[in-house]
This record gives sequence, C-alpha cells and structure tokens, in this order.
Amino acid sequence: MSTEEKDTKSTAEPTSTQPKIFMPLVWIDCEMTGLDHKNDVIIEVCAIITDGHLNIIDEVGYESVIHCTKEKFDQMGEWCTNQHTQSGLVDKCLNATDRTMSLVEDELLAYIQKYIPNPNRALLAGSSVHMDKIFLMKDMPKIIEHLHYRLLDVSAFMEICRRVNYPLFKCMESPVSDHTAKSDILKSINLMKWYRDHFLKLPAETKDFVDAYNIEKKEREEKEKAEEKQEVEVEKRKLEDDDDESIAKKQKTE
Repeated sequence: MSTEEKDTKSTAEPTSTQPKIFMPLVWIDCEMTGLDHKNDVIIEVCAIITDGHLNIIDEVGYESVIHCTKEKFDQMGEWCTNQHTQSGLVDKCLNATDRTMSLVEDELLAYIQKYIPNPNRALLAGSSVHMDKIFLMKDMPKIIEHLHYRLLDVSAFMEICRRVNYPLFKCMESPVSDHTAKSDILKSINLMKWYRDHFLKLPAETKDFVDAYNIEKKEREEKEKAEEKQEVEVEKRKLEDDDDESIAKKQKTE
C-alpha cells in the first residue's frame, strides 16, 4: 500500500461524542519481562492521549497490569527481576489473575476509540517506542491495527539533538522516572515538549538559552560546593569542640 493510500484510508467522520482531537498522539509504554519479543510478554501497559501540541487530553489515561505466571517471572534477567520486584509490579501481576492479555487489549482499544474512533488517524508515540510496537503487534495486535503506521519516537529527537546541537543536548535534564509505565510516558511527553521548545530551532537561536543555562548551572554548582565546604567546616569545628570538651573533662578529673 502506498503512503498516499494509507494517509487517506480513513475519511469517515468520528462517531464518538468526544470532540475531534487535532493530530492525535497515543503515547504508550509497556513494561515487559524482557526485550526478547519471541519469549517475553507485556506485564503492564499505560496509554495517555495528547493532541498534536502535546496537550494531555485525559490526565488519568489508561493503565493496567497483566497477569503473569511465576514460571515466566523466574525466567527474567537480573535488571527486570530487580526493577519489577522493587516496584511491586511482580506481586501485582501474580495477584491479578483476572487481568488477561485479551481483556486488557480490549479495554485499551475501547479507551483509545473513545477519543479517536477512526482507525489510522493517531500515531503511536513514546521513547524507543518501536520496541513497544513489536510487543504490541504480538500481544495486542488490535491496538496496532487501529493506529497509524507511523511513529513519533522521542529517542530519535534525542539522538539527532546529540549529533546536531551537542551544547544544547547537554542542557537537557532528563525528568525522573520510576520505570513504571505511566511515569515513563509522562517523562516522554515532557522530553518531547523540551525538544519542541528548544531543539527545533537553529543553533544560533538557542545560543542565548545555552549561555544562560551554563551560567545558571555554574552558579548552582559553585553554590553546592560552597555549601558542602561549609558543612565540612561546621563538622570540623564540631569535632574540635568535642575534642576540647573531652580534654577539659579529662583535666578536671585529674
């Protein structure tokens, strides 16, 4: 199928009562038992929908764990075992015996169709989202069938920025994430906003921002060093006072 055919495949008006979203993006993040799509499976999925300006349509989004057996968890690698155990995801999935893959797939599709009823309109978006797509194609094919074939991958912007405008790239402070599906999505959306606001400009246009950032960063680092030095001095004086007090007590007893 040609690009033109795919782009014009769906022209019917939306049947949803929701207002039509401008150039919608469906941000999806999956937590898996590993990265081997032939043997590993999705154990948590979250979706948040934004418009083309990255405004979140529904703050709650869709989020669900998927039941997984202990035998499958026992096959996980060290990183996944540590991360998913510490986050509590393993226990949630073991206990969620009613949350089957097919059930979650149908719920997620219904959630997306609530806001984007027409197929082939919304792009799948996220960070390194090609990996999520590979697993969705295997475990939740209905989701991929409803979405457009194109992707918006934040990681691509990161790698281009690293190569095209490295001084600006160094200014980017990655948002904190606890590696749950929802926090990873919110991190991706915020990163995309940062690249939109700063990177999608010529280096000359970002020079003032870079200079101001570096000045602020230097001042912050100098302040932190001064505070650390002050703490060391306070601790040193405290130890000296303790020593003087000990000597005084010893002399008094003598």
